[in-house]
Amino acid sequence: MNQWLVLLGGVGIGYAIVVNNRKMVAMFGQSAWAERKFGPGGSFTMWKIGGMIVAFLSLLYFTGDLSCVRKGFESFFSGLRS
Repeated sequence: MNQWLVLLGGVGIGYAIVVNNRKMVAMFGQSAWAERKFGPGGSFTMWKIGGMIVAFLSLLYFTGDLSCVRKGFESFFSGLRS
């Protein structure tokens, strides 16, 4: 039951971020980093990518595959220590 709630909530929030990206930029302002990296309109692209990531991570949690993401982060950050 918990996995279903995370899936529905995550996909709903991700969808809302993607659809309402103009409102998000109006509320939080433009990101200088996103404008440099993605070009003009990069702040809108950043919010769309963020919304898709939220939906995708909730899908991974639902299917039980989120541990592969965690392992990837652990191996990446453990390599930075040495």
